[in-house]
Amino acid sequence: MVTSIIKYIPDFHSANFWLTKKGFLGAILIGLVIAVGLIYFGCIPTKTVEPGETNIPLWNIYTVFGSLVIAVFLWSIWRQIYLRTGKGLKIGVAYDGFAVNHKEWNRTRHTLKELFKNNHIKGFVSLRFVPVDIAKLDQKSQKYRKSYGFRIVVIIKQSPSINPNMNKELHTFFPQVSIHLSRCAKTEFLGTTFKHTANIILERSKTVNNLMDVLDSRAQNIHDMILLIAATLFYQEKKYQDAAAVACHIDKSLEGVISKSKTPRLEIRALDMKSRISPVCFSVSEMPSPDELKEIRKFAETALDYFDEFPDVPIAVSRIRFLTGDRDGAIELTQRYGKKIEELKSQNITVPKHAVVGYHFNFAFISFIQGHWSNAFKSYIDMLNIPEYRNENWTEVINFIDYVADLDQYEGISCLQSFYRLISGHKVPKKLKEKALEWIRQDGSRSQFETLLNRSYPTINNTPKLPQKKRPKNIKKQKGKRKIKRRR
Repeated sequence: MVTSIIKYIPDFHSANFWLTKKGFLGAILIGLVIAVGLIYFGCIPTKTVEPGETNIPLWNIYTVFGSLVIAVFLWSIWRQIYLRTGKGLKIGVAYDGFAVNHKEWNRTRHTLKELFKNNHIKGFVSLRFVPVDIAKLDQKSQKYRKSYGFRIVVIIKQSPSINPNMNKELHTFFPQVSIHLSRCAKTEFLGTTFKHTANIILERSKTVNNLMDVLDSRAQNIHDMILLIAATLFYQEKKYQDAAAVACHIDKSLEGVISKSKTPRLEIRALDMKSRISPVCFSVSEMPSPDELKEIRKFAETALDYFDEFPDVPIAVSRIRFLTGDRDGAIELTQRYGKKIEELKSQNITVPKHAVVGYHFNFAFISFIQGHWSNAFKSYIDMLNIPEYRNENWTEVINFIDYVADLDQYEGISCLQSFYRLISGHKVPKKLKEKALEWIRQDGSRSQFETLLNRSYPTINNTPKLPQKKRPKNIKKQKGKRKIKRRR
């Protein structure tokens, strides 16, 4: 018994110990020790024994029993406070089957504290040890998780499994990790995160040479896994700056372990990139304020670090530059992107079709607003020759070109308004098309665009309808029959 007590003494400072049955027994042990100490030092008054009476130390019995009840009560209260408190994103971690490696836990907490302290993230992330019973997938545990407010629960199964590629003399173990989600999280996130975590563990296991490497690698694996969960949940909640900061930190931690062009580091970098450009993807019908546009652009410009890796970056950043009034900046970035595509083609590197479509579309538009009609027409034709152009969100494109028309800064926008509606299968208003044709026929160099307006386009399935302009609230609909004027 003494050996067992000594074995668990190092874990007394850990919250994980006090959440389990061991913690319950530890509370009873502490209550017993306190009761014995009170009795031994004479802190508990005793009843005077009369002659002929049996000396039964009832007060001592009450003291022992009361101390045990108070200790268990305080343990239960502390347990509930620990599980129910915590700000922001709550992540629970349960260790099953083996001793907790506190190096794993402390490294993750330290990273999150540093990110918050240095203003890299603004949202709170609360890590809590949880009992394994709460982390199960039955109905009772789901109810507990919901009441405690955990967004996700991670079970780290510490069952021993010796890596055959490692030195057998080490007798060390890499944990088997399973991820259990609460109902608040999306199910498709489970498979992706688990796959990335498994790949990270596999890649790190190839670099270990001794026991210290194993312990450090295991701690870093858990660290990356929990941070990856936090980054993805931040992204789902549209807290893009927090998601980018955490994903960027994971990416740096994987340097020297996994190449940036290899899974899962490539996907983590993609998450960082998407977090930086996602705020740009707003509808022009819900245009942010000028100050908000400046903040969005400032954040989106940081995605240019990924310019050479992801084609979505120049497309998104050029859009926000144009919307903030920096037309020249949008033109410069689009031209730079065109040179990059030509460079990749010269190296026989396949460029994604949607990226080429995006380039031709952007280049055609900026050529049009500059009055370079021939370049604009050629680029639109190049775009139409790639079937993937149908995958664009043409309804939003129409909203965008209508917004540009309202700016009243560029000529001939009615031509593009008609052209985009024809591509998407929407009806072109008669007056709009007449206005476009009139503009085209004013200058012979624009005659090519008439062929775009007279061309038939394939049907695009599932094209949403264009939003209708709302009727002003202050105008009431007239009811009743029309009044007929009487003849005099």
